[in-house]
Amino acid sequence: MGRAAALGFLVAGVFGTGVTLAESADDPFTGPSAAGERLMKERQGLLPAPEARAIPPVPALVKEPTVTAVTQAAPPVPGVDIQVNDPTLDTGESTTQSETSMAVLGNTICAGYNDSGTNRYSGLARSTDLGATWTDLGEIGQRGDPVIAVHEASGAFYYAEIATIGGNPAIGVAISDDDCASFGAPVDASPGASAIVTTTLNDKPWIAVDNNGGANDGNIYVCWTRFDPAGSELRVSRSTDGGATYTDEQVLSPAGTAPFGCSIVVGSDGGVNVSWADRTGTTQDDIRFARSTDAGVTYSAPISAATGNRHPGTDSIVACGGSNRPTLTGDIRMLHQSWLAVDDTGGAYDGNLYLVWASDPAGLPDNSDVFFSRSTDGGLTWSAPLQLGIEAGPQFTDQFEPFVAVGGTGTVSVAWYDRRNDAANNSLIDVYKTFSDDGGATFDPLTRVTDVNFPPPPIRPNFDPNIATCYMGEYIAVASDDSSFYYMWGDNRNTLVTTNFPDGRPDPDIFFEVEPIGGAIPFCDANGPYQVECGLSATLDGSGSFDPDGGSLVYDWSGPFEGSPLADGGATPSVVFPTPTEDKMVDLAVTDDEGNQAMCMANVSVIDTLPPVLTIPDDITAECSSPAGTPVDIGEATASDQCDPDPLVQDNAPALFPLGTTNVTWTATDDDGNLSSAIQQVLIEDTTPPEVFCNAPATITPPDAPISFTATADDVCEGPLPALVTEYDCFKVTKKGKIIDKTFSCIVSFAGDTITILDSGGKDTRITWTAEATDGAGNVGSVDCSVDVVNP
Repeated sequence: MGRAAALGFLVAGVFGTGVTLAESADDPFTGPSAAGERLMKERQGLLPAPEARAIPPVPALVKEPTVTAVTQAAPPVPGVDIQVNDPTLDTGESTTQSETSMAVLGNTICAGYNDSGTNRYSGLARSTDLGATWTDLGEIGQRGDPVIAVHEASGAFYYAEIATIGGNPAIGVAISDDDCASFGAPVDASPGASAIVTTTLNDKPWIAVDNNGGANDGNIYVCWTRFDPAGSELRVSRSTDGGATYTDEQVLSPAGTAPFGCSIVVGSDGGVNVSWADRTGTTQDDIRFARSTDAGVTYSAPISAATGNRHPGTDSIVACGGSNRPTLTGDIRMLHQSWLAVDDTGGAYDGNLYLVWASDPAGLPDNSDVFFSRSTDGGLTWSAPLQLGIEAGPQFTDQFEPFVAVGGTGTVSVAWYDRRNDAANNSLIDVYKTFSDDGGATFDPLTRVTDVNFPPPPIRPNFDPNIATCYMGEYIAVASDDSSFYYMWGDNRNTLVTTNFPDGRPDPDIFFEVEPIGGAIPFCDANGPYQVECGLSATLDGSGSFDPDGGSLVYDWSGPFEGSPLADGGATPSVVFPTPTEDKMVDLAVTDDEGNQAMCMANVSVIDTLPPVLTIPDDITAECSSPAGTPVDIGEATASDQCDPDPLVQDNAPALFPLGTTNVTWTATDDDGNLSSAIQQVLIEDTTPPEVFCNAPATITPPDAPISFTATADDVCEGPLPALVTEYDCFKVTKKGKIIDKTFSCIVSFAGDTITILDSGGKDTRITWTAEATDGAGNVGSVDCSVDVVNP
């Protein structure tokens, strides 16, 4: 039976009356992916459907740029393997994570992989620090074969997968509009194929997004293989509305050649490029290529980019469940696929196309080698296949499941599974990589990605009841940005003890590693956010920047600080940010020895929490001048501030100061409300005694008696005060100056402030008395009073 006839038997056997997939003796080379096989069994009722989950609505996305200022995260240490998935989310023997895809945007890496631990298969993980740490987000609800792409302008991530939508087998594309934190329900990217009643499976999708900024920026392109009882065909579709709908679906390669394992990329010219592997017919095992120059409306006729291949694992066909499969040592089932990359970096090799695939070398003990070809003319012609990873000794070990990516300014990296470190058994697996800096003309020596190698898990039969027999994943992932390549793969290094395997078994997990690109753009880190005091010296910190190539950097700072721009200011310059106090941005450009430059920004919150410096006049002592209070010139205060050149200076001094001590509060307030205060003391003293008045005439006559005189007093601070007559005397002064006491003849009385002369004692008598007054401060004033008695 030929391959085409056998394929028809396979699909009919899966869904035909009385014949199950497990019982069909299908062609080993033309079957579906493992995830597709599982979905077919699910649709036949042989396996349970995944558990339903609550799915958020599909976000409404537009193709408008969203610009957000972020600080670039520092990537993980190069060359260190980091586990991505969380094994605590696994259940029982359902612990398989494999078959990886990822997309990088800014600091975020969005990763998808097959995940049986969730019983929903389309696994999701996310890193927001370029892979240094990971969060296992479980799954997004469908059937696996994940491929992730990103639209750089809008920030939307797209997750392509095989799915059941509306009860039909479909290629679903889910959308994340929250930086890969969650995905909505998948949209059917294969509406035409899904609607065909004979469709048994839509399988092995690939997805690409136009990120060129032109009229078609944001377009999404999808390719996949559609199965029906007559065979399989390769289809493509596109979305021009951000993934809300998919149109222009068409058959790119019809049934008859069993096309499979497609890859789709968009070049900087907007050209849409598709590759795949034919598995039967006149182009059996050829790597095929087609191109669209009108944004996916039409495609060129397919050509063979590489011929003379053999399906990997051809020389080792084993029964995997009810299906015969080409395998490698450890019963690892192999598919014939291709992986395509395009240089869209704008560098010297922009537009170059790169293909990788695996092929079984005839007549050698190993069953898979990795090959590479390039096109420098848009896919019209392709270079002769170049075997990568050729071993120094005999070619006895497998290299399989390659992937290719372009990063930096055109560096090409290819990575694959490799068994060269177990030449004796061709069993233990590593991941190796190589680079090309000349557009794929030559490649550097191989370097190892994995820190340790690992064996295949027990997969025939598969330890995991939810995973196809002989399955260990069908592809790995390489992604890139301007400075690094990112590698992700299924890895069995961890040992897990379970009820079925009390001695332990290899546990399939997901691992990740980063590798800086030689000649790469430096990594720029302006640190931040900063909070600095206005007007004071602050230290910026760009020491987190580095050159991935190990060179030195020149740091050029600019921003709203004094002396900006600061050329070659070093990693940690001290600068001063003047007013106003607000959120600002500081820019850092770092340039390496080769002239490569990277720029980054940091937020700077310029604050003012320091009060003005207030200088007040000295304390004052003044003499009381009025009962109403005393006016005092208290002087002037001064204030200085780092941010406000003219702080508001105020005081609460009264117009007239009362007797005693008054605290005058001076305040200085800057434009940001910071306040300083100080106390000036003003002491009003009363040292002046009251003035006492006799209120008596100079002379009286004897007939005037009795007569009274009342003393009064007045104080400068207190005003009128009561007077007090304290003593009196009566005497006569002779012509010779002799004083003769006459108190016996004078009759005088006094009380309080009044003295009364009842009898003056006659002519030439002098009557004297003293009156005094005391103010509140204890000052005593007195007056000596006298009247002379004269003849009338």
